[in-house]
Order: sequence, then C-alpha cells, then structure tokens
Amino acid sequence: MEPESSLGKLTYDCEFDVGPAGSGNIAPEAITMTVFPAPEDQDNGAYYPWMSIAQNGLQPVVSIFIDIDTAKAALTEKDDLETHIKCIASYYLNSTFTQVPESSAAKYEVVYAGKEE
Repeated sequence: MEPESSLGKLTYDCEFDVGPAGSGNIAPEAITMTVFPAPEDQDNGAYYPWMSIAQNGLQPVVSIFIDIDTAKAALTEKDDLETHIKCIASYYLNSTFTQVPESSAAKYEVVYAGKEE
C-alpha cells in the first residue's frame, strides 16, 4: 500500500448528478446508491498515477450498487426518475473530498424501464 498523501486517501467520490442536459434528479426518492468499498475505506494510491492494465496490471476497482424501490418509482413522475451518477477521483481526508487535479469524471445514467410514457 502506498503512503497516504498529505491530501488524504485516493478514492472515488460518487454522487447523484444533473447529467448532460441538467435535468437529472439529484435527490431521487426511489433510487439509492451504495459505493463499494465505501469512499472512506478506499485507498487507491497504489494505482496512481493511473496506469493501464496492459502496462502494469494494476487498475483500481470500485463498484456502485443501485437499488430502485419499484413501489416508490411507480408513484414518481417519469421526469423525476431521470437519474445520473458522477464519480470523480478524489482525495479523502477528515470527511472531505478534494478532486484530484486534471482528473475527469466517470458518468453513468440510471434507467428505470418500468414506467410507461
């Protein structure tokens, strides 16, 4: 394990986002997200600077568990189900995230297909 930076542990900070059109719900009631491992438990310093798997075999792995409460989703307006997630490489120290300079976000869209037009 690499020594912790003075800025904190290298983690991925994931949050709900407005998405490219700016209409994503940042506080969805029907959708919850859990990041594994939890950002405060991650330490991806051994993988930085980011290297390809082909170059050195190392690649940080983080997963996001998305849970959709179908009962709540059925009662939610279709526009309020538009949900996006953005994950950014960040340093985590004292419950604060600081984005890694020059890092770009991984962006995801959550699609709930159970709602009719």
